[in-house]
Amino acid sequence: MADVTIDPGRAGITTAMIRLWHEDFSPYDAERVRLALDAKVPGTPGLERDAVMAADGTWVVDNLRIQSGGVWTARVIVERNGSTLVLDAPIVLAQCSNEC
Repeated sequence: MADVTIDPGRAGITTAMIRLWHEDFSPYDAERVRLALDAKVPGTPGLERDAVMAADGTWVVDNLRIQSGGVWTARVIVERNGSTLVLDAPIVLAQCSNEC
């Protein structure tokens, strides 16, 4: 399983935090993690970035520039022992306010 948090939960400059878990909620060790976001709105470019593991085991993508709010598909690409696992789910982000 993957727990993906986008902070703040809106378009603009954000940070993504990814926690990986086994089915029994024990931590899942990975060698490499990437986050891909694909917009549901035609013409909005998707993005894919490598995550960096923090000291607490959370994988982090800093300075993630998300073009617009709405429904996106988040894909977490996990590499471990020569295998690749892809986890995906929809994620909803708010529009950016005027302060962005």
